[in-house]
Amino acid sequence: MKRTMKGLLIAAALSTTLIAGGCQSADVVKTIADAVESETEHSTEETTTEAETRETEESEEPETESAEESPDAAAETQESSAETLSLEEIELEAGANMNEAPEIPLETVILGQVDSRGNGGWSLWYTFTTGDMSTYEIALGKDSENLTLHLIDIKGNELYSQKANSGGFTTFVDIELKPFTKYYLQLTTDNWKGADYSLSISPIDAAAVSSDATATVIAGENTADTGNAISFGAAEKSAVTDTTDIRGGTNMNDAVLLPLETRLYGTYKNSQAMWFAFTTTSTENATYRLTTVNKTKGSKKLYAAVYNENGDRLGDWTADEGGGFSTKDFKLDPNTVYYFYVSGKDNHKDTINYMLIIREANKQTTAYQTTDSFSEARGLSGALEGTIYPAFNADDAALLPLNLQFSGKVQDASNSWFAFTTNSAENATYSFSAVNMSTDTKNLIIGIYDQYGTKVGDWSAGQDGKTSTKEYRLDPSTTYYLLFHCKDWSNDTISYSFIINAPEDENPDAVTIGETAEDALVFETPFELNETQVMFVANEATFINENTAKAAVAPVAEAILAHPDHSILIAGTTATDGSQESCVELSNRRAEAVKNLLVAEYGVPESQIQTIGLGYVADPFERGQDREIAGDITSKFIESEGAKNRRVVIMDVDSVVAQEILAAN
Repeated sequence: MKRTMKGLLIAAALSTTLIAGGCQSADVVKTIADAVESETEHSTEETTTEAETRETEESEEPETESAEESPDAAAETQESSAETLSLEEIELEAGANMNEAPEIPLETVILGQVDSRGNGGWSLWYTFTTGDMSTYEIALGKDSENLTLHLIDIKGNELYSQKANSGGFTTFVDIELKPFTKYYLQLTTDNWKGADYSLSISPIDAAAVSSDATATVIAGENTADTGNAISFGAAEKSAVTDTTDIRGGTNMNDAVLLPLETRLYGTYKNSQAMWFAFTTTSTENATYRLTTVNKTKGSKKLYAAVYNENGDRLGDWTADEGGGFSTKDFKLDPNTVYYFYVSGKDNHKDTINYMLIIREANKQTTAYQTTDSFSEARGLSGALEGTIYPAFNADDAALLPLNLQFSGKVQDASNSWFAFTTNSAENATYSFSAVNMSTDTKNLIIGIYDQYGTKVGDWSAGQDGKTSTKEYRLDPSTTYYLLFHCKDWSNDTISYSFIINAPEDENPDAVTIGETAEDALVFETPFELNETQVMFVANEATFINENTAKAAVAPVAEAILAHPDHSILIAGTTATDGSQESCVELSNRRAEAVKNLLVAEYGVPESQIQTIGLGYVADPFERGQDREIAGDITSKFIESEGAKNRRVVIMDVDSVVAQEILAAN
């Protein structure tokens, strides 16, 4: 899960979306599955990826081993840009059993110690009581490598266990708990080494943001008010916990079907490999790109491999904890099922949150694009609303506005990721200027990457204070990613300023420099909530899991409520299955179900939302090819692609696509 600002301040002190189904909605996505150990053997042959090979020394991203050599204790001295939050540190002696467990106040750092002989007990106990929030972040830090954290309920049942990270990295556990309920934390040691540890429990709320460094738009006549900091990243879509992540099958026969062009968020833990499957389209000689992001800072490498139906391995690749996109290309047969599995490199027992997406390279379409990334859906309008917070990985990167200068800070042993989207200008050159505002530091390194992790280029800004500028010719209307870090992974803290100077937009959209967020669209790209995250009951407008649905629409509700003068359209679509008339009726009822959830649960004004059902014939958005022969309803049905088409799409009524939909229906 994306780290919250609150959680990162703890670290300093310590050392998928909604599903709208179609006419036939098979339960192909497995959630809340019990973990079953799978002893999976795979080749340890590493595939060289762009994220692992660097052409220049100064832009080199360190391997995981380098990160482990840099103690997270340096974070104790980091200066946070968010000065409004602080965490009290107290010493609290642990109890020897549940009855003697002392109460830990929420949002307080507890300091404790186990000596080298195990005095203080091999089993240390604390207790805490939740408030009205449902999700909590437990952080175990300092010299906690020899400890294992256990979460116990009042009846003594173990709900969760996690061995602390190595190398001094803070161990974060994000978990959903019952409100106003007492829980117990047990710390156990597995050897005779001593440990100085720190422990905290903090609620995670909808306003929480993520960073160990911030970048703030410098106030000027063309900037929006940045007083109310807000972050729209993957925190809203990456609530990967023990009860909400999508788990793969334990073998090829049980592999979970995934649609193309859709992000999968999952968790690897305890050496349990997970199997997934996907079906190629009817395009001959097509290349498919499988992209992964290791979203857990301080972990070892994530491993992935692709197989055909006979069990032959076609290729593999790894993603390290640097947070970049790691991609492997495969030329695959049309209309064929392929399998892949995700595990830890060498079956290590780290817990790794990850993102994975399968794309057909060079795919051509005239349909409207949607996104299942809330950050991309908000686009520039979200970025203009306040302080922008970097992420530890590219998938969570917040979007930066063009032609606006901002200031930021990078810390030692930490990557800072941002993103930006080019305008519609063809064959245009973009200029990037950075100033290292800190003295006696090594160079600030900036790298630009595409969505597959391919490096476009990099450059450095020295401590001499001179502006360092680099120019690149970039594709129009494309999202690129920026990586900021210190040269050689040095123990530096570097303050900087940065600006992306863009050419004039050939086709300006609703947002231009000088406009405020209120003038922009709420959703610059239609936001797709499809069946890979939360499902409807087959042929009904009833959520299979209403709590998951509520969590999925929470950021949508927050964005709509922040723009009371903007009307929103929710359009339902279906798989290519059944009659168009019946699918229009079903998709409209499901759009209404989402509207009702926003109104009843979050207080969104009913008058602010319109709904419409499109079925499949009237769907103007890019669709998964759910029939073996595209457009032929009598040909073989492809379930994994049908899952992508069972969705609702959220957009502004004033957008071009919404106006076309309303005019045609």
